[in-house]
Amino acid sequence: MTSRSLRATSRTVVGELWGRPERDVVFALPAGRYLAQRTTGAGSAGMAFSLAPSEARTLRADEFRAVPEEQLATKGGTVVLWPNEIGVELSAGASLGLGLGAEADVIWQTLDRADSARVAAAGYPTIQRYVGLAPGPIALAHIREPIGLRTWVELAARGGVLLPELSGGLGEMWTWRAEAGVGVQF
Repeated sequence: MTSRSLRATSRTVVGELWGRPERDVVFALPAGRYLAQRTTGAGSAGMAFSLAPSEARTLRADEFRAVPEEQLATKGGTVVLWPNEIGVELSAGASLGLGLGAEADVIWQTLDRADSARVAAAGYPTIQRYVGLAPGPIALAHIREPIGLRTWVELAARGGVLLPELSGGLGEMWTWRAEAGVGVQF
């Protein structure tokens, strides 16, 4: 003789069946998640299953896992039928950008002489203006991580070396910048 108890995941017993293992028994249940307990002379076993509306389901003996009867009969808590798990987690949606490029800065410099009254009397200019170009390579990286459906957080960094022409040849001006931002699509 075999007994089967069917419970909704709320731990409420919704039915109990008695019969022989070789005989099919039909039991009507509404859609939902259930825990079935099977008790035989060999011990107690359980299985969890879900039913969709109008779904017919056969509970096979090989689907049940051995679980002590005391654990299946308790109210509250959870019954762990499958204590081990392995999985692979993938994160979707983050974007990473890397790039190389070029940049050129225009440099304006104005020199206003503090001794302009004396220099002007000698015929020299009192204000001098210089304009220069500093081109060079740059590298940049950014990562964007979505938060919800239409918002994101972004981190970016860039750096490079600009090469202005100085009186003694090319000079080096190292540049770097880090940014953090939040965005929304609308």
